[in-house]
Amino acid sequence: MRLYAGITIGPIFDAISNATIPAALWFASYLFSDLSRRLCAEVKACVSGAEIVSPCYEETDENDGVGKYHDRIILYTDAYSSERELQEATREAVETVRADTARKGPDAIFPEHAFAAQEPDAFAKSATYLRRYLQIHTAVLSEKAIGGENCVLALSSCLDALELMRTFPGDNQYDPFRFMFANQSVIYNAGNLLIKQSGLFPEKDNFLVNREGNIRSVPDIARTSQTPNLKRECYYAVVYADGDNLTSFLNGLKTPSHIRRFSKGCLAYDRKAARRISAYGGMPVYAGGDDLLFLAPLSGQNGQSVASFCQSLRNLFLDTLREEFADEDASGFAFPTMSFGVAVQFEKFPLYEAFERARQLLKMAKSGEKDNILLELRKHSGQSAALLIHNPDAQAFEELCKAARGDDVDGEKPTALLYTLEHFHAVVSVLIANARKRLEAGEHPDALKEEFLSAWGNLFDNPGQTVSEEYAKGVGEAYFTRLLSGNGGVTVPGHAAPGGFFDNSLKALVNVLTWEKFMKEKASEQERAEAGKKP
Repeated sequence: MRLYAGITIGPIFDAISNATIPAALWFASYLFSDLSRRLCAEVKACVSGAEIVSPCYEETDENDGVGKYHDRIILYTDAYSSERELQEATREAVETVRADTARKGPDAIFPEHAFAAQEPDAFAKSATYLRRYLQIHTAVLSEKAIGGENCVLALSSCLDALELMRTFPGDNQYDPFRFMFANQSVIYNAGNLLIKQSGLFPEKDNFLVNREGNIRSVPDIARTSQTPNLKRECYYAVVYADGDNLTSFLNGLKTPSHIRRFSKGCLAYDRKAARRISAYGGMPVYAGGDDLLFLAPLSGQNGQSVASFCQSLRNLFLDTLREEFADEDASGFAFPTMSFGVAVQFEKFPLYEAFERARQLLKMAKSGEKDNILLELRKHSGQSAALLIHNPDAQAFEELCKAARGDDVDGEKPTALLYTLEHFHAVVSVLIANARKRLEAGEHPDALKEEFLSAWGNLFDNPGQTVSEEYAKGVGEAYFTRLLSGNGGVTVPGHAAPGGFFDNSLKALVNVLTWEKFMKEKASEQERAEAGKKP
């Protein structure tokens, strides 16, 4: 009799929401990935005939510091005669790992003497707290209950319901994460000593450390060149990514062998993505299944922008999955794409705020039409600019950025163009409204383009105008071709303001100019001082 079991592991987000530095963010995430890995090992050892469908479990997987095991384990077996028998065997494996984690967890996190200053039995109380804190639940379904549905999807609804059962301890005084992340003791916290001494930290050199051997900080990640006078070097991005339309894709994978192949493809992608993130100058926090979480500079070591880099990761995801299924007839497979939430903020602003904002941006990017990047810049001054970039139309964003950048080296041209658009916004709005009306009436874009560009150019031929005719024309042409008359591909989410820049396409152009201006701007004295960077 074939039976299926699912295990859900948490509370990942509750733990990492306490993180205030990259080291803590990585540690909390990796701890749960390691817990999932150990659960896979215990299931294989204790559940008779267990075949793990997801994640792709490899007994020889080395500790490279990348969390590759996500928070749900799906397995099947033919060795039990009832759901109750498999439930008991699965729970036994879970309790073994839970008890082992509670017993060894605090010691793996930091030495017992770290708690000695609080009270003699604080270490034991921390172990008790950790046992109750871990939210691990199991569900079992028979093959008949699964029916013809994909086993991952069938068990997911059960696991979703179980995740609502919260059994957190009422008092977090002995929370080991809270102690480690918030402890300001020079003895234990200097250079992230507690994290580096933990049993989870990779022994070999890895993406976590800088040249001095310390775990990389936000300033380490933000700075990609020796130009601390640039504003962008005082900012960083938290990037959250998730696969799109997985339900549709998994519905097409009817057999466990196909699901395992998908899991194997995800594992291959996670390894490639982690290496690319590190080479870009970022810090992978988690790369498991179709999920990614990482910190990144706004411009990589090769000069690539963070938005362009996200697009390359999306393409890598698709290419890796197609390669995994290359020997099959993949014509019936609707391969999943990937969406991104990219939260950009000043390096001294709280990390947990950027993390939560990236989660919300990802949620917005996946609403409606998916396969998007939602990039939001929040400046030190409090101003913000957001852009929703549709990945299949990524070339539109690249061309707009290139036109906005021009041959400028200090951001003055985008600044001057933004000033003109703001000063003449009423005229610009009428020009765009008229062009859009004619396009919607069926007039061919080629017939309207020169007329539009001529009127656009008239805005920039005033005495004392600092915007060159060539630059203004290049921006206007890119705007007309890609946004006004094209497929769009770059919008501003939720923008429907009356008056002013009422047209979404114009607001998108304004935000592209704002982004390119920001990328070239020099940091203010206050920003450099607060970031601790010398001119």
